[in-house]
Amino acid sequence: MSFFLKAARVLVVLILNISCVYAEEKAPAASTKETTLPVPSTEEYHPVTLDEATKQIMLDTKNKVLAAKTELISGKKIHVIKILTATGHIQHIKIDAVTGKTLDKQKK
Repeated sequence: MSFFLKAARVLVVLILNISCVYAEEKAPAASTKETTLPVPSTEEYHPVTLDEATKQIMLDTKNKVLAAKTELISGKKIHVIKILTATGHIQHIKIDAVTGKTLDKQKK
């Protein structure tokens, strides 16, 4: 009977060792690498409202604002400001509402 007890102990030890190895394989390894946050870009963005964009266009250019609206172009909020230049041309200025950057100017 002592043979069976010894055999049972060996089996228990083997089963425990196998389960420990299995648990170690399943558990995620502790990361030794440092995690870093993404570095923000050097460009600063300042979201602008349609009113702010319109006022800035009037101050910067001394032109007459004829119309202003916000459109969704290619999934982006864009302020489109229609102005009358001092030379009598109509110009559309597009400003990205999220970044505040002027995208393009179209003369007519």
